[in-house]
Amino acid sequence: MNFVSDNQLYQFLKEPQIKLLDSGSQGQCYHDRSNNRVYKIFNGFFDVEDKIDYNSEDILKFSKVLNSTYIWASDVITVNNEVVGYVTPYIRGVNLCRINPLNIDMVKLIYDLENVYKDNVTISKNGIVAYDVMYNILYGKKGINIIDTDDYNFNYFGRSYEEILKINNRNINYAFKVFLVDNYFDEFVNRFNELREMYNDLDLESTIFILELQRKLSEYLESEIVCLKDALQLKNKKKIREKDLKIRRLL
Repeated sequence: MNFVSDNQLYQFLKEPQIKLLDSGSQGQCYHDRSNNRVYKIFNGFFDVEDKIDYNSEDILKFSKVLNSTYIWASDVITVNNEVVGYVTPYIRGVNLCRINPLNIDMVKLIYDLENVYKDNVTISKNGIVAYDVMYNILYGKKGINIIDTDDYNFNYFGRSYEEILKINNRNINYAFKVFLVDNYFDEFVNRFNELREMYNDLDLESTIFILELQRKLSEYLESEIVCLKDALQLKNKKKIREKDLKIRRLL
């Protein structure tokens, strides 16, 4: 998408079918409801002091790596042929930090996570190292997606496939274990040495931990636990201090 001037892009972003989605450290995201696409405009377009030189090849470098989890840029946005942003598909989902973990169906979550681990194999074989995953995870009826992937890079440090896969899996393992437990079920997890070790082991897939957590909760309450709200009576008695939280929830 090329615009001939800053003003033309400003006017385009004010059109009625375009809605501001979110603002972050790198830019602002807009949803175009006419075609279900998202336009991310870098902060440098709005404030010259934040300006960074981008090139289309770098932004589109992952576009041919097909997968269903990681959302890559599909096009660049330029003003007078200068890159000021990029385009991605719109993903219908809620940011993980805005979801109440008590309402999550753990059986479905395990199924959806298996698809993520498969896609981690795909991107790792292509030498892609994920970065800043925790607060860029969307979860919805169709599963898990990861957005804001423009800071990812190819393997510049000569890591092996196994090393890259470990990094990419650790991002997922940490995010979903913390999402389910932090400030909710820490006390229960800490009652059991094996469960606590599984929770703290970044190399243990979160699906294995979730299965064991579900089993322990069900065994303790003598009834099948599918959603964590079914085990509400085992929720933490004491709140964790904000500075000690592992995830910043925006519920």
